[in-house]
Amino acid sequence: MTDILSASTVLYGLYVRQKECLPKAGCRELYTLCREYFREKFSIGRDRFYNVIRFNSLMLRRTRYRPRTTDSRHGYRLYSDLVNTSPKCTPVGNGRLVVADITYIYTREGFAYLSMVTDAYSRYIVGYCLSRSLDAEGPLKAMYMALETDRAYGISTEGMIHHSDRGVQYA
Repeated sequence: MTDILSASTVLYGLYVRQKECLPKAGCRELYTLCREYFREKFSIGRDRFYNVIRFNSLMLRRTRYRPRTTDSRHGYRLYSDLVNTSPKCTPVGNGRLVVADITYIYTREGFAYLSMVTDAYSRYIVGYCLSRSLDAEGPLKAMYMALETDRAYGISTEGMIHHSDRGVQYA
């Protein structure tokens, strides 16, 4: 009886997931619908139901959108990498090497992009900017803040190396 019920569950699941019905119905929703449709004939438990759905490749894949923060395929000039050399460049003091990067943050209104400039010697974030877009304005504001921070603490920025992932914002 359970094999027949499993086969009918799979067929019913395929029917429910058609474009006209509920193509994005998850396992919980399918389980509830099967219990309502088959009523007292539906005797398998939730875990067995999930196993049947998984075995027949009816599980929905969760695709989470992750924005891309780096676009290195641009036509701008690429400067040589002064940090990842042999021997590896290690900073000897504050203000000699700063590392810049952009990350995204989930907010209620959507994504926000955090541009940060970190002093590689002290690992102190010397500049940052939170913005709604991936424009070059965010990294520029973060770099200006980093320069102001160094100036406020009397750190010389002469000969400073600015290292980034070579994204279009830094080109």
